[in-house]
Amino acid sequence: MKIWFVRSALPVLALSMLGLGAGAAVGGTVAASEGERRMPLAEVQAADHGADGLFSLEVDPVAVVQSGKGASQALEFEVTMVSHASQRSSHRWVYVLTDDRGQVITAPRKSELFRLDGRDDARSFTLRTAALADGYYSLRVTAAGSDGSDDSTVDAERFLRVRQGAVTPISFEEWSTKSRANRAIEG
Repeated sequence: MKIWFVRSALPVLALSMLGLGAGAAVGGTVAASEGERRMPLAEVQAADHGADGLFSLEVDPVAVVQSGKGASQALEFEVTMVSHASQRSSHRWVYVLTDDRGQVITAPRKSELFRLDGRDDARSFTLRTAALADGYYSLRVTAAGSDGSDDSTVDAERFLRVRQGAVTPISFEEWSTKSRANRAIEG
């Protein structure tokens, strides 16, 4: 009998991703399709945002979107990067959605390479998860940046609970105590 602990099977993002060709481009604003209901989130708990020397990374839930009556909901979220560099820098991010057993729900998606023009320049991207089944989920964004002399990577993670099709952003504490993320599995 083997006993192992469930850990997120999240891909590691290397700085070399900055030199890769254009990936699946994601950006701009996600428009609601016909028949969708978009419910903006009024107040969400403060996130654990990431920061490093070159830039900071924020991942914030924006709205819950329902495609039709009785359909499961999706979460719309915004990824924002703010430059702290004194000169122009190149950046790319990747996000992945996993469940509380470490199974990848949304294959990693990466942005195209983009530039920030110096201190306080910012760029935001609005993204949306697929409709989610009941359970607990981790949304992780890893970003990399380089100004030619300095390189940085930053992670930011948000946690979600889906119950009866309703998506709710939750704290890390709720994730770690109520989800299966820290439970041992026999196999």
